[in-house]
Amino acid sequence: MMLISAGTTIAADHRVEPGEGANERLVEALILAEPGDTVTIAAGRYDLTDGLSLDVDNVTVRGEGADRTVLSFKGQTGAGEGLLVTSDKVILRDFAVEDTKGDGIKSKGSDEITFRDLRVEWTNGPHEENGAYGVYPVSSKNVLIDSVLVRGASDAGIYV
Repeated sequence: MMLISAGTTIAADHRVEPGEGANERLVEALILAEPGDTVTIAAGRYDLTDGLSLDVDNVTVRGEGADRTVLSFKGQTGAGEGLLVTSDKVILRDFAVEDTKGDGIKSKGSDEITFRDLRVEWTNGPHEENGAYGVYPVSSKNVLIDSVLVRGASDAGIYV
């Protein structure tokens, strides 16, 4: 008898909780994510000092609601975006990004990216020193933007 087994990949859920060290844990979850995985950001406020990036295809990054999962970049030390995505087949949903120095969420060269049920906001209102764009899918194609609220960007809320 011969048994042949095809390798199957089981998608992982990388769950990040708020609190001390959350910035590092969130960065690590985005780095360790593999195609098919989900990065779940639990409800809470995350005070982040650095921008985040995702460069793995076929990943979902989800919070527990744009009013419950808040990524605050008020203490951001660099001038970049809050979240930069440079991969394909990505779903971003159910979280908020606040007070980034640069653009709120930017995808660059992505194919099949979804922005759903998100909030991007500069909490002190419109100002010329705020990031230019809340959601900015530059050089990206097959983009879906659904139920996204942007407030306070210095140029345009959503720039496609």
